[in-house]
Amino acid sequence: MKMMTEAIQKVLGDSLRRIIESSTENKFKGIFNGFFTTALIQSSSATIVVAVSLVNVGILTLIESGSVILGANIGTTVSSWMIAVLGFKMQFNMSAAVPLIAVGVPFLFAKKRKVKFIGEIIIGFAIVFTGLEFLMHAVSHPNLLEIYSFLQDNNDSIFSCTFIVLIGALFSFALQSTAVAIALTQTLAFTGIIPIETALELVLGHNLGSIINTEITALAGNVHAKRAARIHSVFNVVSVIWASLFLTFIIPKINFISENILGTGSIYSAFGAPIGIAIFHTTYNAINVLIMMWFIPYLAQIATKTVKSKGGMDEEYHLEFIDSGLMTSPEISVSEAKKELVKFAQLTKAMNDTFRHLLKEQENDAFENLVTQMRKYEDLTDNFDEEITNFLTKVSQGELTEENSFEIRRLLSIVGDLEQIGDIFYGMALIMERKKESKVWFIQEQRDHLNVLLDKLDKAFDAMIKNLSTEYVEVSLSEAREIENEIDSLRDNAQNQHLESMEKGDYSYRSGMYYKDLFSNCERIGDYIIKVSEAVTGKH
Repeated sequence: MKMMTEAIQKVLGDSLRRIIESSTENKFKGIFNGFFTTALIQSSSATIVVAVSLVNVGILTLIESGSVILGANIGTTVSSWMIAVLGFKMQFNMSAAVPLIAVGVPFLFAKKRKVKFIGEIIIGFAIVFTGLEFLMHAVSHPNLLEIYSFLQDNNDSIFSCTFIVLIGALFSFALQSTAVAIALTQTLAFTGIIPIETALELVLGHNLGSIINTEITALAGNVHAKRAARIHSVFNVVSVIWASLFLTFIIPKINFISENILGTGSIYSAFGAPIGIAIFHTTYNAINVLIMMWFIPYLAQIATKTVKSKGGMDEEYHLEFIDSGLMTSPEISVSEAKKELVKFAQLTKAMNDTFRHLLKEQENDAFENLVTQMRKYEDLTDNFDEEITNFLTKVSQGELTEENSFEIRRLLSIVGDLEQIGDIFYGMALIMERKKESKVWFIQEQRDHLNVLLDKLDKAFDAMIKNLSTEYVEVSLSEAREIENEIDSLRDNAQNQHLESMEKGDYSYRSGMYYKDLFSNCERIGDYIIKVSEAVTGKH
């Protein structure tokens, strides 16, 4: 399942993210996109991770992510149907899988990476059913039979139901896949080792176990990402509770659907049990979504109340994908790194705004708070630099095309330039601090020249962020270079004015020294900004 899922992600590339990004129109589209994406890649965890990350960077709101997460819960049921119909009903086993593997192997030797990934999809699909055949023999081990016997003998109370649900959650968490855990349960029911009642209780547990993976993934994100994960958790907990209470009522209805509507036989039979599990898994999640979709705002409120913001950095940006391990292809990794760079660039622009306030602030406490803020920003830029660089370095250690290798080198160059901008801004804050301690003041003409430079830097940052947010092949440097030329011209004018003012004695030598350092650093920042845009186009 892992091989097949990751290969599908590699083939589809960044289109998965774009599908989920389009979920902002209404809850119905969000639910459909969550369902469609999960059904396509056979991994609700991957879909939810993308949704959580989009909340983290502000592309999706918390409520919009809730729709995607609900849809993903329906999409994850597709795999149980695939296993039930092909693996058990049609008995797709090793004898059928081997020829399919033989078809997939030649694809692995193709030059084009996407063709290779298609081969991995075919082989992964075949191995899933080969694995089922091995599993059917493995579950009959004498030591395991004792455990199954215990489950069967104690399946007659609310307490035992709760116990079995928790075992199902443990299975799902240990296997890191709800789909694989349900396949195991379908195998146990097919071989008659556990009754259908126990199997359905385990399925509830598998859904409960999926919340652990999502919560762990969200730990790397900010408070908004954690809240999106909490929506998934609340949804699953509520649905498991009501389904557990009404399970004895639900089972006959599932059997009726299997026997009279689908004609697949009794769910109490060997071939009917896996189908029954698939029916239950789908209807249970579909009913949950139909009910809970009207309460998404309330789910968001619960998530907001149960996940408190710690303020400061908890509201700020965190890298989401470095620790998730779910998006592993170079194409997707590079795409995510590019989006991290946009946030990095926005942070450096925020330093420009903060320095503007620092330049005019006279009150001591407010001044110190602004210097502290600049120090925090500089720490963040160092963190961005280290984490993104480490991430790209890990990606570069995998199998790369020449294009991937070039992209990674380009992104590493951009990361270094953005980090330099952060360092320069913090250095300028320290200059302002020393100036204040020395009781040196700027005249209005000095302040005006610096403010004009900062205004022009603001436009340069906007152009840089625009270029980083655009498809790199479509970027034009004309606007960025025009602004850079204007910054150089302003620096030259400031230099000439400074020399004239020093000759006239308009301000002291020390004031002139601090002033010159500041306008020179503004020009240096402009140089790094244009270097970023040039790197985007591959000309740096």
